[in-house]
Amino acid sequence: MVRLTSHESLSRDTLRRRLAENDLKPWRRRMWCVPKIDAEYVARIEDVLDLYAEPSDASARDLL
Repeated sequence: MVRLTSHESLSRDTLRRRLAENDLKPWRRRMWCVPKIDAEYVARIEDVLDLYAEPSDASARDLL
């Protein structure tokens, strides 16, 4: 954060406030957790990818 400002240093309290103001939580990570990749998992992923590859249905879009 110091690199992004013209300050030479920042207090812990200033850093805490800036993180809170911007709802930043650098200690958290969002990621997918896949416990086991097996043949069944791969088959299900392929089904989803096939569905995305199909042309869109215009009548279904009208419902949105």
